[in-house]
Amino acid sequence: MPALFEVSVKLVVRRGREILLLRRPSDTGDWFWDLPGGRLDAGEDIDTALTRELREEIGYHGDPPAQRRLLEAGLWHAKVLLYYEISILLEKVALSAEHGGFVWISPATAGRLEVLGGARIEPELRKLFCVL
Repeated sequence: MPALFEVSVKLVVRRGREILLLRRPSDTGDWFWDLPGGRLDAGEDIDTALTRELREEIGYHGDPPAQRRLLEAGLWHAKVLLYYEISILLEKVALSAEHGGFVWISPATAGRLEVLGGARIEPELRKLFCVL
């Protein structure tokens, strides 16, 4: 029997007071800003998914996050989204081919913007920035 919901993790990666946003294309070809992350593979636990997504999305090859905090859980279409704030030492960002850039930005600034650098910031993400 197929799963009723797809589960994805989204990662709030901090550098001081700023957070990391990745620029990615939508299904319609326009661009939007998002947090690093992605869906869990079949049978994968949260810690393994967090570590894998960090490696795939931003090129992080360090230790698994020592600390993580669930900020929010939500349902979007048939997808469960789990937003985690994590602590890692990230020396440089090495984007995967699916991304078109990145930015370090304060949550307060990102929460007020609808568009940044020609790409939109989704309302759901801007709401999350209010709790950071």
